[in-house]
Amino acid sequence: MDKPTLHVVTEYNRKVHIETYWKDCFRDEDFSDYRVNIIDGSHVSHDSFLWADTYYKNTQLNSIMNMILRGEIKDGDVFVFVNAWNFLAVPLSYFKDEYGMNIKMVGFWGNALFNQESPMWQRFKRKYKTWGRDFENSLFQSYDMNCFLCEEHSTLFFNKYPRLKRHKNWDITGFPFEYISKRLVKKEKTDTVIFPYEINSDLQVKVFQGISSELNQYEFVYAQEHHNNRMLYLDLLRKSKALFCGREAEANPVVIWEAMINGVVPMVPGKLMYYYMLPERYHYPKELSSAKNNKFLYLLRNRFQMSDYVKRCVEGYEDAILQLHEDAEVIKEKFYSNKRFIQTLKKL
Repeated sequence: MDKPTLHVVTEYNRKVHIETYWKDCFRDEDFSDYRVNIIDGSHVSHDSFLWADTYYKNTQLNSIMNMILRGEIKDGDVFVFVNAWNFLAVPLSYFKDEYGMNIKMVGFWGNALFNQESPMWQRFKRKYKTWGRDFENSLFQSYDMNCFLCEEHSTLFFNKYPRLKRHKNWDITGFPFEYISKRLVKKEKTDTVIFPYEINSDLQVKVFQGISSELNQYEFVYAQEHHNNRMLYLDLLRKSKALFCGREAEANPVVIWEAMINGVVPMVPGKLMYYYMLPERYHYPKELSSAKNNKFLYLLRNRFQMSDYVKRCVEGYEDAILQLHEDAEVIKEKFYSNKRFIQTLKKL
């Protein structure tokens, strides 16, 4: 019997060369019962994220329509939307009925309007949130299965849309990124601290710059500038001791867990979007988590405090490593195990 295909509809990501999680995860041996087809879009350089994202999705739609015309979509195939907040689910749902295709559609919910801490929510202006929520409601109903990372997310979602909870087309599956823990390579650690985000005018960049000038006995690395492909980034993780995460609205927490599973201690703000994933031992001291009213005074006041905090993390690395590995395993089992999603997939 021919294997069904998982058609993975990726999302636009400016860090596409580093963050390849959704492209790699379904090639794990746990998904050997399926063929895998990655449906990417075309990247275009543009100042507007929305413009680039729409262009990316339109090229994906063109690919899907051509697949339908060529008869490449078979009965039993599954379309996996790595971000359920994707307008392509609408035409695909229409084509599914129009052409009588015996396929299933799965959407993973993460960066969306149901979560007020997410970049998606922040990106929408207030006057657009009403239609945005109506659209989010419709997207949920268009999928045969809606997958949530955790119970906290499903609770947030159904607090927004209580009538949808009675539907049977949802489950708490986690994200199937277990493959990351199967590809570990041990390497001698150095006193290296990583900044995983792009370099721009944001406050967290200035904080990192201040720390690096204060603690010149350590190596501070801007990952996206000097390690801008997957292999270089993994090599950097394997030799580093700490990861500085200044962004509260971190839309992709697997970045933090991947660092932990590779033996890197994360340093995160207490108001992190996914605060419930990480024990408080990895949170900054509370006074360092907010810029208050004056960003200049914030930077000046907290520079030495933050430097001292980073120094304690690096110098105390050997004492922290055992607990770090234990925490990484707990996070894997709760959020990134393949088992729950595979069980849900087989029920479709």
